[in-house]
Amino acid sequence: MLPDDATLLAKARNCLEMEADAIRDSAEHLGEGFTRSIHAIANAITGGKKLVFSGIGKNVPICQKLAGTFNSTGVPSIFLDPVQPCTETSASVRKGIWRSFSATRESPKTCCES
Repeated sequence: MLPDDATLLAKARNCLEMEADAIRDSAEHLGEGFTRSIHAIANAITGGKKLVFSGIGKNVPICQKLAGTFNSTGVPSIFLDPVQPCTETSASVRKGIWRSFSATRESPKTCCES
């Protein structure tokens, strides 16, 4: 049985407040790493390079989504799984920018720019 309406609304408001707090926290932690990433991506796009996203664990679907989103906008992108052996994937990574994501608050690292 469902809780009463007041309880449902209280839980929904609490959930939205937690999400809003997380967004505010993320906004407060934006810094130099974010702007470096934006400039690196912009330089790769204008230079005709491919974006390469890589991550482990919970970051895998995020990296896959980023690669898919960039591809859908016409920016060549690929997800490179660092755990799987590089066979055909490595052949498709010639020139580009490789972004590696970690589960920490640190900004993504630029592993390789060529």
